[in-house]
Amino acid sequence: MQRPKAVETAMAQYLADEDQIRQWRDECSDFDVNATVSATTSELFASWKKWSRRTGCATARFSERLANSGAEHHRQNDARGSKGIAVKPPKATL
Repeated sequence: MQRPKAVETAMAQYLADEDQIRQWRDECSDFDVNATVSATTSELFASWKKWSRRTGCATARFSERLANSGAEHHRQNDARGSKGIAVKPPKATL
């Protein structure tokens, strides 16, 4: 049985989105769903936006894509963020 084209298209988009988030996480963040660290959505999005510009990746639907990758959204005081993820500090240039 062949999958409908709409299902194939949605699946391809999901896999592409997941791969981009994974690449960004590997390069720009420390990600451990069991860790107690957290970062604000603003910190994470700023890092994602910078990485996206460098790699040519679209910035749309960041929060949704991050949640689909396993990051747990939370709210602390007035700030929203994700548990278990922190932005890596920028690498020093020589």
